[in-house]
Amino acid sequence: MQTFFFPGDSQTGARGSAPHDPAVEASGLAALIKRTFVELQPPAGIGGCIKVYTRRNNRDLFDLYFFSNADSETYDAGGTYTAADIAVFKRTDFEDFPDREDECRTRLQEFARRLVSGKLEPANCE
Repeated sequence: MQTFFFPGDSQTGARGSAPHDPAVEASGLAALIKRTFVELQPPAGIGGCIKVYTRRNNRDLFDLYFFSNADSETYDAGGTYTAADIAVFKRTDFEDFPDREDECRTRLQEFARRLVSGKLEPANCE
């Protein structure tokens, strides 16, 4: 499953229109996010990609979403899903990744577990 990073544009409110954040995208956490989902083997019928969005109202918070590109028993094609209790990362998680690796890895593994078991919830993307 591919992973994409989308910065938010604080002036227009549009996602994906601001310059990328090289420090975040080159971090150990970004690499772990990509690796976690590239290696993920979802059950047949679950397909899509992982998106990491910078919040437009707080550029130091990043939300993790699953975007479904196929209908399945639990996800609708075109739907966006998340696990709000574990899917928010702070800029410091990216910048101080060596000190936060264990906690971040645990949250990513739980997100992946929920994704493949159909337990992610519809997201309210702001």
